[in-house]
Amino acid sequence: MVWGICWICMNQEVGGQSSDLSVCSPLVHGFIIDDECMKESHMKKIFLFISIIAYSIGVYAQAEVSFNNVWLEHNTYQYSTVNQPVWNGFMWVNSYGNTSIKGMKIHINVDVFNAQGQNLTVAAFVFDEDGEPIRSLQSQYRAPDGQLTSQYRFVPQYESTSYPEGWLFLPYSAFSYPAYSNSMDCKLRVDVLDRNGYSIGQSDWYYFSIQK
Repeated sequence: MVWGICWICMNQEVGGQSSDLSVCSPLVHGFIIDDECMKESHMKKIFLFISIIAYSIGVYAQAEVSFNNVWLEHNTYQYSTVNQPVWNGFMWVNSYGNTSIKGMKIHINVDVFNAQGQNLTVAAFVFDEDGEPIRSLQSQYRAPDGQLTSQYRFVPQYESTSYPEGWLFLPYSAFSYPAYSNSMDCKLRVDVLDRNGYSIGQSDWYYFSIQK
């Protein structure tokens, strides 16, 4: 979204003759704000105010994401040791204790554009084969609505930033199974979310099956 101000200037006629005095009025999206000349300080304040709004809206609206590849790796283990963070391709991930957790890795190759310095989130959301959200059994892997997810926040350092070896981890123990069933067919999608939680880019669907 691009906002701007253009100024309409016209010569006044005084007594049927053109005057050297020009009447200037700001035009925003085709509407004249005022037909009379405004003081210079007043005009500067309006221009500064609209410029700030234009920058804040325009910059975030232009952020783009391009997924190059997503692939799933099953039956892997995430090892975590106290005070020994792990690099996941997006950021350093804090550890939660001396544990070895079995699950699946979601490998992500993605490029992010026009988002330098912004707080973004990469998130995988899991659904059943009918498109219904799968509920999580663990709070660490649970969205506010209860859906199973794995998420990490990150901040692109450049106007165009590539993450060729990013990954997310989902433990099998976080999956909730249908009643009287030890297996299920699932699908997931990876999103990059802006600071307000809105998706600025989505991957394709990826399908898999798991068993207890």
